[in-house]
Parts: sequence; structure tokens; C-alpha cells
Amino acid sequence: MTVSPEIAAALMPDATITLQVRTPTPASARTAVEAFADGLRGRDPGLVDASGAWLGPKYVGPVVPLPDGPALTIDVGQMPDSLRDGLPARLAGLLADAGVTAAEIIIPPNDMARYLGLRSLRSAARALIRGPAGAGWQLTAAEEWFGATPPRGLVLSTPVEVPAGKVAATLAPMLAAETTVILIAGADPVESAVAAEGFGRGELALMHAGPGWPAGMRRQRDLARRFAGRVDWAGVTADADADRLLTTGWWDPARPSAEWLADALVPDAMWFQVLSPGHINRLGEPPEGAEDLGEGRHGLTIGDPEQWLPTHPDSPTVRARARALLAACLSTPTAVAELNRTRR
Repeated sequence: MTVSPEIAAALMPDATITLQVRTPTPASARTAVEAFADGLRGRDPGLVDASGAWLGPKYVGPVVPLPDGPALTIDVGQMPDSLRDGLPARLAGLLADAGVTAAEIIIPPNDMARYLGLRSLRSAARALIRGPAGAGWQLTAAEEWFGATPPRGLVLSTPVEVPAGKVAATLAPMLAAETTVILIAGADPVESAVAAEGFGRGELALMHAGPGWPAGMRRQRDLARRFAGRVDWAGVTADADADRLLTTGWWDPARPSAEWLADALVPDAMWFQVLSPGHINRLGEPPEGAEDLGEGRHGLTIGDPEQWLPTHPDSPTVRARARALLAACLSTPTAVAELNRTRR
């Protein structure tokens, strides 16, 4: 069993570090890493001083089962030097106890920088879909989005090989660990899918950046329609650039965050939206021009994709019309406060 020398240099106060156990026996290693994580989350009496104060890390993430061995992200906070420096040895001891005899404890490669430059690509089609967690629909939809093109995967910023047509089979265990999965394919145009799981909800964002983005919006609408019965809400619109290529976040920072309320509120006007029964209840009836998608869902399309690019002269008009049709469902401080109060 070996420990990478770079870990010692990275274990500084307030550092956030990802550790991975690379091994031919990942199942046994995962058991050990789970025990390691549980101890660091507060179950290890050796991380409490005589006065009862916590000496452990500030944050411990989920154990993510990467194909070549489990990984764990830790924010060490202000751990005492001896405890912080002893983390690799603590993990190695638990691996030995679990019967793991061949393993490397490493900092996995970080491939995120390779993709950050893609965010400046001009003109992009973007879709955001929200639904229940645990159903696995995000990866199934992502697999349809890429089709026969094999995407490049990023989990914990670590590259993961994803064979064409094997997105769900390859990445489902990682998504089930409540992490975020990033997939990117193509060079020009670039297409991406970001799937997130956890906190009682599932999220999927799709982007087509570069040439052909209006066709990308239509493909995203087709996909949202196919999955309409399995999600709480979906929206498709045009962005001036691909800055949000790697996130599932809501669009408009001027509106209050309401991700927890996606079955009743919408973040803003968009070219196409899937509305679920909670939205229709707030509106009183399906909005004018809405299509029945079955299972209580309705789809609403306003204008043409090109009109939704922020620089298009028709953009203010189509946005105003969509906001008028969806006024009762828009994410506003009043609407968010009302729904939060009701649900509590």
C-alpha cells in the first residue's frame, strides 16, 4: 500500500482535498473509505478534545465510487497539525482492516481546467430539467442527448471514461452517491450534460454551444417532452454564451432561488417549459397555446428559438409575453415566501 507524496504538501490548514483509493478491489476499499468518512463526520472519539470540542474536518463529502476506486472530498478546516497530517495513515489502517492489500492513496487527476475555456463560446441552447431524486432519469436522458457520440466524463473534477451508449450504466453508481456528473462531447459545437442528485431532488442541464444552437434548442424540447411525465419542471432557452455550461443552476440572479419549489414555480420566461400540475393549479388553467403532454403535464412554447437570443430585437417582446402567461408561477420573493410558509 502506498501514499502519494503530493498528499502531504496538499494537507494545509483550510485546504479542500480529494483523496482516492486506487485498487483492484474497489468494493472492499469503499467499505473502508465509508468507515473513514463516518469517523471524520463525528463518530471518531479521537477527534474530540477533553472539553468536548470537535477537532475534525470542517466538511466531509460523500464517498464516490469511481471505476478504479472510491474517492472522498474533505475540507480539513482548522484540524490540529498532527491529526490533519495523520489522515492518510488513518485511511491506510482502515483499508488494511478491510483486507485491502494492494492500493494507492492518491489525489486523483483534476481535468476541470480543460473545460473552463468552453464557457466563452458564443450563442448557446440551454435546457434545465428538475424532477425526483433516485429515479435515474437524468442519466437516461443524458444518454439520449449524446446518442452515439461518446462523451468525456468528469466526476469530482476527475476524468472518467464513458463508452458511447453506456452513460447510465457507467455513471449511475456515482450519481447515486449524491455527487455531480459532468459530460462533454464535441469540439464545434460543444454539447454538455450536467446531472446532479441529492437533497431530495434530481437535476439535469443540457447545453448546445456554437453553430446550430437553434436546432439544439429544438432537440432539447423534444427530450423534455419525452421525459415530461417523469419530471416536475423543464425549461429550454437561448443564452448569449456558454458560461453556465457546467452547472444546473437557475438562470436569473435577480430572481430568488426556488429550486426546492420547482413543481410550482418557474425561474423566468423561456422559449419552452414543461409545466406540472402544481404550476397549472397556480395558473388556474393551462396557459393559452399550451400542449397537453399527458400525466398532468403541459408544454408551452413562445416564439422561435432565434427570438430568445438576448441580442435579438424580438427578445423583449417574447419574454414579456411568456412572463404575462406565467405570472402566477414566476419565482418572486412573495411567491417563494408564500409556498415555503404553506409547505412548512
